[in-house]
Amino acid sequence: MKGKVFAWGGLALLLLWALAGDGYGQQASIFCGSTITRDFTLARDLKCDKDGIIVGRDGIVLDLGGHTITGPGKGAWVWPGRATSSVGVRLAGRSGVTVKNGRLTGFATGVLVEGGENNRVERVATTQNHYGVYLYRSKGNRVSGVEVFANVYGLHLHGSDGNQLVSSRMYRNGHSPGGYGITLYSSSDNLVRENTVEHNQTVGIWIINSRGNLVYRNNLIKNNPNAVDESGGNRWYEPKLKQGNYWSDYRGKASAAYPLGGLPYRLGGFGGAYDRYPFVKRNGWQPQ
Repeated sequence: MKGKVFAWGGLALLLLWALAGDGYGQQASIFCGSTITRDFTLARDLKCDKDGIIVGRDGIVLDLGGHTITGPGKGAWVWPGRATSSVGVRLAGRSGVTVKNGRLTGFATGVLVEGGENNRVERVATTQNHYGVYLYRSKGNRVSGVEVFANVYGLHLHGSDGNQLVSSRMYRNGHSPGGYGITLYSSSDNLVRENTVEHNQTVGIWIINSRGNLVYRNNLIKNNPNAVDESGGNRWYEPKLKQGNYWSDYRGKASAAYPLGGLPYRLGGFGGAYDRYPFVKRNGWQPQ
């Protein structure tokens, strides 16, 4: 009798382990192209011949666990359309999802947020992709603490409004054609703040057919050129704080009367845009 009780108890423990709320069973069986529908932490690196992980439910957390998902390669050149032949993490029509803490390399798109709203991409590195991070017709998202480097295109928004792109680094994205750090294409009312955009092959921040965006407290360093605004109607400084951006090619000099340099910084492009309050030092908005 005791043996039977022990056997049934062991079976119950196995069933509980398999059905555990945070998905130990999922971790054991995860494979490329899997769709997750609950909070999930990746337990190992993946190497995929198409998609990595697909998010199939709103409001969940995908923690990459510090691991790397590697894809089949960048695929054919496309711009400004989506590159969907392979995607590292795909969110289609999802809302309230968080993707965090890992690396995506060798995909057509590292992270694709398509439709939906109020998603978060945090502490993710994307490299050697066609697009590092791509937001398409999606609003209210927050991209923070990401590193987007050595892609054809860095962080790209297309038809996406009211997003926050903050505290991230876009650097050494390079290809001809390509090589942009941040691109806002037909995307309005976004916040771009406290990013470092440096050493990209072409434009650091490029705004096209987009209005109402606020861009300030960013470091723009040795891009070619640092920024281009083709639209106008965007603000490259915060008027209440009287703070703009740091530009590596700014020629103004700080003085007691003009601590931020005194002269506006003129951007390239047809929009006639300028930064009224440029900083003369990198991270000049931080307390000394």
